[in-house]
Amino acid sequence: MKRSLRILVLGLIFVFIFSTFAFSSDISNKILKDVWASRENLTPLPIFSKVYGALSLDKAYDIQEKFVKEAVSKGEEIIGYKVAFSSPPAMKKFGAKEPAYGVLFKSMLLKNGAEIEHSKYYRLFIENEVAIIIGEDVKGPLSSVDELKKYIKGAAPAIEFPDLRFKELKGITVPDVVADNAGAAIFLVGDMVPIDNVDVNSLEVVFSKDGEVINKAPSTQAYGGPLKSVLWLVNTLAKRGEGLKAGYIVMTGALGKMVPAKPGHYVEDFGKLGKNEFVVK
Repeated sequence: MKRSLRILVLGLIFVFIFSTFAFSSDISNKILKDVWASRENLTPLPIFSKVYGALSLDKAYDIQEKFVKEAVSKGEEIIGYKVAFSSPPAMKKFGAKEPAYGVLFKSMLLKNGAEIEHSKYYRLFIENEVAIIIGEDVKGPLSSVDELKKYIKGAAPAIEFPDLRFKELKGITVPDVVADNAGAAIFLVGDMVPIDNVDVNSLEVVFSKDGEVINKAPSTQAYGGPLKSVLWLVNTLAKRGEGLKAGYIVMTGALGKMVPAKPGHYVEDFGKLGKNEFVVK
């Protein structure tokens, strides 16, 4: 009797584990299909965690990884990463305990002075950031910024334009955004300054639209500083067996406000680090 009961219990556990795995795989494929459809057709994304049930951060990164692999198979080239939810206000708003990341492709990179057609995107925003350029391959874990610094080539003024394609923004979670590759769409990087020639923690960005200042913020707002942000990324990627390659660009997180991308002429001034400008049409 006891042996039969044990067999029955083990059988039920096996069925539960198998059905959970199958359910999760099915949901992951549906989310991945949604992500591709939204990016290719500018259709709005559902809030995954509302439509498909609770979505863990690990599962969201698994979906992101599948998306990236498919994108690479279609001809995309990985040239870096973006760090999201890195400022205290963003963490508080989304209930995040730490930042998150997305992958950047070569096709996303814009040159200084770019003209951006707003109609090509669903809900485009603008973020002022410091970009860090990797000089040597690095794979964590690393213990400190000092240890990290020998792998860094330089820094540059940068702008990220996340496209939040969700039908509505109220109620989205960090895993929702991570599953859509953290909203990565396009980004702009200015001229690089060697890392030994600039104190990346003493910078301030002044951002103007049509001559009017619309954002000001210190470079330490994103996770305490650009290099701390990169250190977090290196150690987080290490947990998934990944690292950063020489030449990669890391967008270290938004400074100040995330601004809706409306038509106009924009200038970003980081003082000693340099300037960027672009036009939204």
